[in-house]
Order: sequence, then C-alpha cells, then structure tokens
Amino acid sequence: MRGWALAGLAGLGVVAWSDGAWACSGLNCVDGYLYPAGRQVPLGTQAIVWRPNAGYSYGLDEVTATLTRVDSGAEVSFEVAQYHSGLVLTFPVPLSQGAYRFVDPGACAGPTGQTGFTAEFVVDGHADLPLDLGTLLVEQEAEGAVQVEASAQCSVGVPSAFADLRVSLSEGASPWAALLLYRTLVDGVEWRPKDFAPRELPVGGSWRGRGSDTVFAPCGELPSGAAQYGLTQGVHTVVMQATLPGANLLLETDPVQVNLTCTQTPTPDAGVDAGVDVDAGVVTDAGQDAGPGDGLAGVEDGCTCRHSGSGPAGLGWLLGWGGLLLAALGRRRRLPRRADRA
Repeated sequence: MRGWALAGLAGLGVVAWSDGAWACSGLNCVDGYLYPAGRQVPLGTQAIVWRPNAGYSYGLDEVTATLTRVDSGAEVSFEVAQYHSGLVLTFPVPLSQGAYRFVDPGACAGPTGQTGFTAEFVVDGHADLPLDLGTLLVEQEAEGAVQVEASAQCSVGVPSAFADLRVSLSEGASPWAALLLYRTLVDGVEWRPKDFAPRELPVGGSWRGRGSDTVFAPCGELPSGAAQYGLTQGVHTVVMQATLPGANLLLETDPVQVNLTCTQTPTPDAGVDAGVDVDAGVVTDAGQDAGPGDGLAGVEDGCTCRHSGSGPAGLGWLLGWGGLLLAALGRRRRLPRRADRA
C-alpha cells in the first residue's frame, strides 16, 4: 500500500509540476550581422550597414570593428553613425574593386560566451544609382492565423485576413539589393509589427525580411496578451520605400490596394505557434536568395518561451498519469499474494 501511495503521490506531483504560467524573456546574446555579408555590391559603394551583437555596450567612438582588403590586408577607414538598431559605416572614398573582410571582435554579453563575427563581401561591376525601386506585388490575400508577439507566450496566432507583399526590384535597383533598407507604409503610416516578442526586427526590414511584408486585419477580438497590432477590415493602400546607405535618395513603389475582409468565423488560437503560421520561416531580400543578416527567426532572435513550473506542461501531464497507471497495475499484481497470505 505504501508503494502505491508513493507512486500515486509522485504521479500527482508530476501533474502539479506541469501546472503554471508561461513567460517570455529575451536572450542577452544575439549574433550581429552585416549588409552585404556574402554578397556582391557595385563599384562606388559608399556605405554598408552593421548590426553589432545584441550585447554590445560601447559607444560610437569606441567601435573596434575593422574592414580590410582580403588581398593586401590594408585597413579601410570609415565613419560610424546610428541607424535605428544598427550602424551605418560610411567610407571617405567609395570602395574599389576587390574582396573585403569585416571583423567584429566584440564579445556577446550572454551566457554562451560567444564572440563577434567575421563576414566577407565583394565589390565588383559598375551600376548607376537606381532611379526607381520596382513593383510591389501582392502575392496572396487570404485568411488564417497570423502569429504576433504576445506578452506571456512570446507569440500567439490571431485569426485574420492578411496579404503577403514583396518588392520585385527594378533593373536599376537589383545591383544594390544587398544594401537596400526598406520600410512599409499602410495608409501613409509606417507598419512594423513583430511576430515573436521580444524579437528585434532586422535593420531596414520587416518581420518578413527585407523587401517583404505581411499586413493583416484581425477577424475578431485579439487574444489575451497579444500585441495591439492589426488594421481595420476593409481596403488599405500599401507602399514600400527603400533607401541606400551613403546615398541621398528615397525610392518608392507605386501604391497597391489590399482587401482585408474576413469571411470566415474565426477560431481562437491555442497558444504558442498554434494555428496556421503565415510566416514561411525564411526571410529574404526582395526577389533575392536569403543571405546573412537578412533577418533573424524564432528563438535565435532573442526570445525564449518558458513555463513557470519545472518542465513542459504536456510532458508533465503525460508522466503524471503514466505514474498513476503503473502504480495501479503494480497494486493489482500484489493482490493475489495478499489473498494467499490470508
């Protein structure tokens, strides 16, 4: 009887162990990135963009990163200016033809003890500064659960009418794809939602990457804890703009209209990553292959979801009821022996 009771209590304890509340917290150490790491940019490139690791704490006058030519090791000087969460490195003389290596020695202030990173890119080919950005394409209009950031669960699905958009770069803008910095305007107002709290959006990009975006209108009330994102249902006008670091120009697509109207009865989302996630997972430059720093996804973006108990809720219930079942079976095996003793 004692063994059965202990097993039962253990099972109930495991069940209780799974109970608790979800919490979302950021990671201290998120790797940095560079535009145009792993890519090619035209001759005459005047500036590049660097996002130091999330743990960096030095000022603009304390930057220790270096840029050198791969062939000779000659160091290239640059000036540093803040651009949103990143830094623009501007060169006094435009970059000449060749391969370049960028080294960020800064240690990441996280438990893993990660250090900075090294990135290379190539400067080659002539290209005039672009006169137009390209065409803003509406890739789909549909209904489904759009993942948005939430206070406790990191992310929650919101039943919505949504539209996926992407810039198809013009012939003049394509050579500069690795450097373009984008923003989306909906009805004249900047649109910058997040899908995973406290995710940091990529510099010059959206939650879908650079040159891509998703706009949505909730089909009902937002779930508890969800960020207050979302448009009203109906027709909206969307424009995407882009700038080029080091150049005094602003490019803009022609406006497009999207119809965000719900026709289905919304189904509440069950929690973290539930429902149909509109995000395909890989964020890209507009019409280009994904490259280093084009965006960060999921937990690697600086967010972890955790339970306030000692383990996952689903596993706790499974182990708890499993313990009770095993205890009951063991008790049944002992009953005949007790009868023999009687």
